[in-house]
Amino acid sequence: MKLTALVIIGLLLAIGVAAFAADFPVTVSAIAVEGNDKISTHDILAVVKFHPGDEITAADLKKASQAIYDLGWFSEVVPSVEDGGKVIFRVKENPVVKKIEISGNDYRESYGLFGVTLFRYPIVSKDKIRSILRDNGVKIGKILKNNS
Repeated sequence: MKLTALVIIGLLLAIGVAAFAADFPVTVSAIAVEGNDKISTHDILAVVKFHPGDEITAADLKKASQAIYDLGWFSEVVPSVEDGGKVIFRVKENPVVKKIEISGNDYRESYGLFGVTLFRYPIVSKDKIRSILRDNGVKIGKILKNNS
């Protein structure tokens, strides 16, 4: 919880610093994304509502940064506006899932007959947990999406 709060505060500070670095409104000359490796620039820019030639305000820049962050693929999105109106979104991708290990699945439900326990089975099986993770896009070799 504290880490999430720190990330949000850092994001807001970064947006504030970027906003003060430029005199708004700014006419956008180009839009770029830096720091993405697994997620395509096209997919990132699909959520940005302005294009080169548009005049934007600090609020527009903040909304675009939040939209990129809300995709769930990034732990950090820092916008900046260079002289000449080039908008750059510097992103930090979430980690790639290297291994899925399920442990601590100790809660078991007893099944019995006439008060005699026949067997105990985990309330949620490891296969069910894996299925839930798979259905929500958590896969080995893929980026962990934080809003699944």
